[in-house]
Amino acid sequence: MHQFLIRNYAAEDFPLAVNSEAGGNGDQAEHIHDFYEIMFVTRGCGICSLDDVNYPMIGGDLFLIGDRDRHSFSPGEGFRYCNVIFRPEIFSAFELANLEQLSVCRDWLERRPGRLRKLSMSPGSFREMRQLFNRLETVLRSRGPARLLAAKSLFMMFIVDLFQYLERGRAPEARGGERVVARVTGYIRENIRRPITLAELAAAGRIGVTQLCAAFRKTLGVTPGEYITRIRIEQARFLLEDAELSVSEIAYGTGFSDPGYFARCFRRHVQMSPREYRNARK
Repeated sequence: MHQFLIRNYAAEDFPLAVNSEAGGNGDQAEHIHDFYEIMFVTRGCGICSLDDVNYPMIGGDLFLIGDRDRHSFSPGEGFRYCNVIFRPEIFSAFELANLEQLSVCRDWLERRPGRLRKLSMSPGSFREMRQLFNRLETVLRSRGPARLLAAKSLFMMFIVDLFQYLERGRAPEARGGERVVARVTGYIRENIRRPITLAELAAAGRIGVTQLCAAFRKTLGVTPGEYITRIRIEQARFLLEDAELSVSEIAYGTGFSDPGYFARCFRRHVQMSPREYRNARK
């Protein structure tokens, strides 16, 4: 099995590098590396096999890949991604101790069982993280004085913002009903690409179905099913800006089992068809 080394990507033995708009249509064989990787899927679709578990990939997805995780990619048409790679020595002891207060980050760095591997980000949050990524890339590719110090500062902003976002999706709130809803909405975002049942959500929230629906109505004003549809439509609006994906691919990629039903839901929420929305965004 091939091992990729950070020294082949980073400049001046600096334990941080970025890779913008990589991809292609050829499979990437199973491999490991000596660094941590945060990968954003920017367009297209495919399959990521991570420690023998297959995850669908589509624009807007985030993957957290550890330094010894076995993984491979089977990209589809038009698949593109960008990533940030680093080694833990980039953090001071003080910085690492503070980062580990964020449980998602701690579980990932320490390779704990059940750690977060993949999340479907909201379009707005995805764009914000991409803007920070672009700033980091610009600094790393520059030749200005103190550029590595500037890159380190931007990277800290990037990783703190990212893991605070991930923490909000999974962390409990102050009251019981809000705790359940926070836990279940995080589960929904992690699994939005596939069918999700009420029984499954109730199990994730460790609560009965009736109590789950009541907690959602009280906290968010909608049922769990309505919330799932809204998240899927939000993801679909983002993906419709990618002209290389068909409407059917977007329907299936956002968890709808029928493109016709997807089109009806989209029109009900956006007041236009998916194709009309795509044309309006050109």
